[in-house]
Amino acid sequence: MPSLAYWFSQQHDTYPLNWVARRTGLKDQFVTQNAVGPYMDLRTQQILWKPYNPLPVNALTPYGNVMLMQSKMKDAKVSATSDQLDNGLGIYALAAKDAHKPEASVMVWNYQGCSGIPPKTNCPTTAHDVTIDMTALPKNLAHGNLTVTAYRVDQNTSNFYSDPTNTDVSKANLHKVDERTVQPDNATFTYNANLEPNAVYLILLGKGPAEYTGSLQHTGSLQHR
Repeated sequence: MPSLAYWFSQQHDTYPLNWVARRTGLKDQFVTQNAVGPYMDLRTQQILWKPYNPLPVNALTPYGNVMLMQSKMKDAKVSATSDQLDNGLGIYALAAKDAHKPEASVMVWNYQGCSGIPPKTNCPTTAHDVTIDMTALPKNLAHGNLTVTAYRVDQNTSNFYSDPTNTDVSKANLHKVDERTVQPDNATFTYNANLEPNAVYLILLGKGPAEYTGSLQHTGSLQHR
């Protein structure tokens, strides 16, 4: 999903569209039941999750959690590059800042792609240990303490379907996997993460209100190595 949005954004006057909360069970934002039965495929009338009926309501799917991640991105895009792409597969990155507050965001993901029609068992499985260099941080993020917060979606995290027999809705929530205070070094902050196939990370940088003294002055950049 983030890859599709990324590729669309590289084209002129072409915009991605996220479907509404439910599109016949294909791109559901929520783990719920269809009106016609417990999570039925309307094309084949096959009940997909009968052993786990009823599914919980108001629980996000991984698709929904990635949409929630995207909503947390800041609004002013800055440079982001990756050196771990091979024929479209690998690590992608997006970075943005808030135009008025000392806040920035970075989304990275490991796109490994696999066609589901017909189902395949030889999907790419490359994992990446990534070092994310956030360089040339804006003036009001470049010095002093920062709060770094990270969220993750993968096959086991923020993912109801990692164990559908466990109906604890909390495991479907978007999980915060890191939150701590850090200090940039020479206007640079480095973050390390392990990305399993198709894992998505969101990293947020910010300062407390008492440390905010004005608007951001630098466009900033991100480099992944």
